[in-house]
Amino acid sequence: MKQLAIVQFFSWFALFAMWIYTTSAVTTHIYDMKMGAPEVSELSVAAGALVDQTDADWYNRLPRIQEDLQVFQQQLDAGQSNVTANMRIVNFFLEEGRVELTEGMRSTLQRIEKEYNEGADWVGVSFGIYNGFAALVAFLLPVIAGYTNRKTTHAISLVVGAAGLISIYFISSPLMMLVSMVGVGLAWASILSMPYAILAGSLPANKMGVYMGIFNFFIVLPQILAASILGFIVGSLFGGQAIYALILGGLSWILAAGLVIFVDDVDG
Repeated sequence: MKQLAIVQFFSWFALFAMWIYTTSAVTTHIYDMKMGAPEVSELSVAAGALVDQTDADWYNRLPRIQEDLQVFQQQLDAGQSNVTANMRIVNFFLEEGRVELTEGMRSTLQRIEKEYNEGADWVGVSFGIYNGFAALVAFLLPVIAGYTNRKTTHAISLVVGAAGLISIYFISSPLMMLVSMVGVGLAWASILSMPYAILAGSLPANKMGVYMGIFNFFIVLPQILAASILGFIVGSLFGGQAIYALILGGLSWILAAGLVIFVDDVDG
């Protein structure tokens, strides 16, 4: 159980990274949420004009908006031709009565909002695909394990899932995400079954429930860790680019696959 617990920890850490950051990663990496220097400049001026409105109910949100705009300006100053907007900026400036915007600026923000919504909807479809594929492939996992063994089957599934997550970085068409989700679905199906099948052979029957409950701590612990540190990692180390959280999740699955090799499958 100790050996499998480490595998589970890294397996579920990848899942939480995926669930938290896929929408942000896909909408900013595949969809057109870009702004150029003129748009950033106009929004910075508009935000500066709001500083004196201290009685407004949204005033406490303004410093975060200015911080985002400063980051965008730094990226432009560093040589980028455009920056990737976020919905915090879009929602703030599109709210009625917030600030006067040029028609071109408003159109840009509305275009970004539309792209984000389409991307978020497509992520929902993609998640449905990986769940559906997982339900189908679950029946094949015992067959694959019969030709190899449970450890090999689980390791292969995790590596294929990692390839699916990491591949999102390299695709430019939303449709290609469906191929990526096939790999994720295989990993998901295996995570929900293979570790428990391996563990069951090592546990005393009269204490099966107790040990399975303890084993599930290693689902909760990576969730706590992901919620605690991923925001800092993405914001500080990855420059706010959520796509790298998916790559981190893929690497976590590869690590879990490597650790499976060291697990003793007693009745496998």
